[in-house]
Amino acid sequence: MSKVNYKLWYVKDLRLSFTKYWKECFNKTIEKVDIDDYHEVYRNTVLNSNPDDMEFLEELFEEFNMDHPEDFEERSLSTCDVVEIIRDDNNPIFYICCSFGWKQIEFEESFKKVKV
Repeated sequence: MSKVNYKLWYVKDLRLSFTKYWKECFNKTIEKVDIDDYHEVYRNTVLNSNPDDMEFLEELFEEFNMDHPEDFEERSLSTCDVVEIIRDDNNPIFYICCSFGWKQIEFEESFKKVKV
């Protein structure tokens, strides 16, 4: 068994998720989201023997929809929400919840272009 750190990131404004990200999430064509549109709502470290991120994500989806941890006080995990997984190599990998399954994405600082 190895330690797995994870964080849940929820869109700050649900209307934004539907106008900015939902269509791409539905079609699984989304590649990146703007970190400024999200806020961290939960983090935890668990022991997990399964190296398959997709199976781990499905376990988290079930947990955060059916059997929330006692210290979790947010809404259920939903389309356009992001899960960050950090395994032993300490390199975070980000996945967005799509209508059917998950998609690995880039979780970037603001997309806004800075005028020089």
